[in-house]
Amino acid sequence: MLHREPRIAPEYLYPVDEWRVIERRFAPQYLEQSETIFTLANGYMGIRGAFEEGRPAFQNGTFINGFHETTPIVYGETAYGFAETAQTMLNVADAKLLRLFVDDEPFAPEHANLVRFERVLNMQEGRLERTALWETPAGKLVEIRSTRLVSFEHRHLAAVDYEVVVHNAEAPVVLISEMVLPADALGNEANRAASQEPDPSRIDPRRSRNFDERVLVPMLQRCEGERVILGHRTRNSAMSIACGMDHVVRTDCAYSSESHCHEDRAGKVYTIAARPEQSFRITKYITYHTSHNSSVSELIDRSVRTLARACNEGWQRLCETQRRHVDDFWRRSDVKITGDLRVQQSLRWNLFQLLQASARVEGTGIGARGLTGQTYEGHYFWDTEIYLLPFLIYTAPRTAGNLLRFRHSMLPAARRRARQVGEKGALFPWRTINGEEASAYYAAGTAQYHIDADIAHAVRKYVEMTGDEEFLATHGAEILVETARLWLSLGFYSEEKDGKFCINGVTGPDEYNAVVNNNLFTNMMARENLRYGADVMCSLRWKEPERYAAVVDQTGFRPEEAEEWRSAADAMFIPYDEELGIHLQDDSFLDKQLWDLESEPTESFPLLLHYHPLVIYRHRVIKQADVVLALFLLGHRFGAEEKRRNFDYYDPLTTGDSSLSVCIQSIIAAEIGYHEEAFEYFRYAVLMDLADIGGNVRDGVHVASIGGTWMALTYGLAGMRDQGGVLSFDPRLPVQWDGMSFPVIVRGSELEVDLAHQQATYRLRRGGDLTIRHQGREVTLREGEAISLAVHRPEKRPAVTIETVIPRNRFDAVLFDMDGVLTATAEVHALAWKEMFDEFLKRRELRLGEPFRPFEIGTDYLLLVDGKPRENGTHDFLASRGIQLPTGTPEDAPDMETEWGLGNRKNELVQEIIRTKGVRAFPGSVRLLHRLREEGVRTAVVTSSSNADMTLEAAGIAGLFDAKVDGNVAAELGLAGKPDPAPYLEAARRLGAEPARAVVVEDALSGLQAGKRGGFGLVLGVARSVSPDEMRRNGADIVVADLGDLLPA
Repeated sequence: MLHREPRIAPEYLYPVDEWRVIERRFAPQYLEQSETIFTLANGYMGIRGAFEEGRPAFQNGTFINGFHETTPIVYGETAYGFAETAQTMLNVADAKLLRLFVDDEPFAPEHANLVRFERVLNMQEGRLERTALWETPAGKLVEIRSTRLVSFEHRHLAAVDYEVVVHNAEAPVVLISEMVLPADALGNEANRAASQEPDPSRIDPRRSRNFDERVLVPMLQRCEGERVILGHRTRNSAMSIACGMDHVVRTDCAYSSESHCHEDRAGKVYTIAARPEQSFRITKYITYHTSHNSSVSELIDRSVRTLARACNEGWQRLCETQRRHVDDFWRRSDVKITGDLRVQQSLRWNLFQLLQASARVEGTGIGARGLTGQTYEGHYFWDTEIYLLPFLIYTAPRTAGNLLRFRHSMLPAARRRARQVGEKGALFPWRTINGEEASAYYAAGTAQYHIDADIAHAVRKYVEMTGDEEFLATHGAEILVETARLWLSLGFYSEEKDGKFCINGVTGPDEYNAVVNNNLFTNMMARENLRYGADVMCSLRWKEPERYAAVVDQTGFRPEEAEEWRSAADAMFIPYDEELGIHLQDDSFLDKQLWDLESEPTESFPLLLHYHPLVIYRHRVIKQADVVLALFLLGHRFGAEEKRRNFDYYDPLTTGDSSLSVCIQSIIAAEIGYHEEAFEYFRYAVLMDLADIGGNVRDGVHVASIGGTWMALTYGLAGMRDQGGVLSFDPRLPVQWDGMSFPVIVRGSELEVDLAHQQATYRLRRGGDLTIRHQGREVTLREGEAISLAVHRPEKRPAVTIETVIPRNRFDAVLFDMDGVLTATAEVHALAWKEMFDEFLKRRELRLGEPFRPFEIGTDYLLLVDGKPRENGTHDFLASRGIQLPTGTPEDAPDMETEWGLGNRKNELVQEIIRTKGVRAFPGSVRLLHRLREEGVRTAVVTSSSNADMTLEAAGIAGLFDAKVDGNVAAELGLAGKPDPAPYLEAARRLGAEPARAVVVEDALSGLQAGKRGGFGLVLGVARSVSPDEMRRNGADIVVADLGDLLPA
């Protein structure tokens, strides 16, 4: 990961303040950044932070969410199915303008003699404040105070309160309040007339397009008293807009006013006879109304009503409602950091941007830069579902639901797009405003099919954490059906890959590896999409038949489709390299040439602006987290060791050319124990815009990255997870901080999390009983109740070596579990358990009408069957579902519905997989076995499996043990299975070792419990699928990620 230097102004200009961003002096060299930093918005409208006087300015931008123009996409060469229509969010009339003249001398901050200047983004009040003391050329002291806000309460309303006081003299003052259409809305005649080629060095595909002809056509103007309104219509998209302003004057000075109103410019001119120390104060109310369907005249009428209400209620009432809304936001969303004021300020500014991007999002999405700039043309991407929805689900669930309903409204266009690219189901657009695909570069646009699975993932998280089953039935199910159909259509069963389901010709989150086969992230997310779609439809069928019928009517869903989806999911190809022990980003990733990032000049980043895509595509280099993102979103599908190996491999290859990367890298670094790296990545994420690390904050804030910053805090440093709808925490508070606290909303209950280094306190502010997990321990909170729990600090990896853990003078023997410790067969057993139980549960669904709820590897396997003899595991799982079957006998056939019969069916599946696929031994475990043999330490394998001989032979390690106690031996001797210590005690007896001088090595909770109960001298946990803290609570004395960690590299 390459780090850029912050570009923020020095602290004497922008001092640290936890609730305000303060500019203490006018700094024109930071104008581009400050306009973005001081933007005000409410999710519907956004006004960049340029001065009311209109100059100096990088861009006097005012943007309305969803208000856009369409133009044909022009290709030099085109092909079937290419996107046809561009969509661009427009810069609309600038109505904040207030130009001041004293003695006919204009107040121009870039030239003025400013005796005093301060500008403040007040995040507690939700407004932008500025004070300036200007000494005119004639020596007159003029104080100018302005306060600007964009209302959260009234989505169509903004206001500027502007006050002028001449302190030491009388003076003629003129104040011109204007509303002006920007030049880019009028078209660029100069560009159209020019014939020269564009400068390649200035091309940036992220920037918004320029228009060669007028895009806002004047329709109506209205000028009445203090009120002026302009109405326009877009040329191509046929959208209407009305922009209006009204004024309330408070002064003892004599003044007169006049109006002017033209097609693209309108205003009020106030001529004032200023007297010393007398104030002239004007409140300017501004409104914007837009529509796809209503006429301009109707929008003008709405504007009149909005302005009349605002003038009637007044400025003070507007400020009060703003403060109430902001107070409520901070109550639901504030993250408090103790011990780091710079991070606290930056974090609150980040959170305030999320409020501004989402507060009044109704019937639209959230653009990549919110309403702070036109980069990416105001388009909505996958960013919303993956990076923004988590924050909104936990702090503003109603807004989260609105955004998903907006996605649902795109289904008709998504179905059409799927047909265009030759697929069934629905393909959501990679970038869009109106639902149609607007990406002209298919390799990094349309090919990112994973957006379908991203949306399905967001639907699942929203429903699980809010309990909004109504949404699932009325909107979510239809999305799930159509996205699942897309995957079944797009993929195929490949004979070349042993019948696995493959998805070719796609681009994952990493846009530096485009149009590849079997992108890991895409395949794994598609697998979840397919399974969840099948589960939801089967559940609706049995539990809510009327709603199921409605979804069938909307989609034409057939019951057999669910089985087809499950089959594809179960057969999904997951690329993996045995030698490196890592999941491959795609089939061809290792075939590419490495890029020497260390030797690349800093000015060459981002690579996409300095190298042809073909150069980038042929190299092993990553723009943003891809596999690492899968480690986070689908963490329950990876073991702890797998996460560490994958992160170690992919992190050095990642350029961070996308702002969406560092937050995810921070989360996984924290999870695998790389605490310094996690904090460093987090600081880059939280300072991304306020410190302008990417050098492009002038174009707008990185809204998704800001959402990722919240995730880096909660999922990363607080160790929060939400698998299966259950909230859990494994805190990792940085040593640089003294504490951290934040709230989350879970199914209507408000939980406050307060973390310190030694303890975590959970307080249920309001709502029904809530069950959470703290480092594996389950606790239930009631309204108003708080509980404080100790935080266990993880061990540092360097302190764990074979010499310190297994000293020769203390231990004579080491007893190894097999599956998950020695061989990668835990996943084989997990898949076999799942296939067996799912077959059984589906038969019960057909026979008895019981809703099918599949066996879950992330919960059922780990908690109920892992490490146990198969008859015990079968019994415990069935009991968890309230199912009773005859016990049967060990001789029961695999097709018999007895506990032994089901267990034998599972064993049959395991043997089939081992015979056809083979078995992989963990390299670190093999190295440790050889080292122990060299030192004369006796070894044994202890497993409940009856397939130990077959497994050890297939893995090539059968000759490395002095004794073996497997399921067959246990049956012969009548030994109880784990967590009973009998199998381990028998192995120690066979080796002639006292339990106190023997080591038990386990990865399953039942095995750890057996080791502790047996009085063994050391119980060593291998954290492949269970958290280290949970292992310690179940008997582990020491936990490592891999047995190879005990040996020198």
